[in-house]
Amino acid sequence: MVNMFFNMIGGGDEKTEQALRNMFEARSEYLEAAYAGVEELYGDFKTFLAEGLRLTESDIQKMRDKYLERPSS
Repeated sequence: MVNMFFNMIGGGDEKTEQALRNMFEARSEYLEAAYAGVEELYGDFKTFLAEGLRLTESDIQKMRDKYLERPSS
């Protein structure tokens, strides 16, 4: 994905490419910091979805249906 994005913007220097790679990575420390921020501001992730992002239960269920795979029996 980073290579595709990098090619779309016409390339650049190595430092810019590395910054983009870092931005698109799902590093555990990034995720932990995000979850800690959510807990600090909203108490839990469910409250963040409802109050922070203003998602309804219906919105959340639609995303679950679209993006999560059901385990096969």
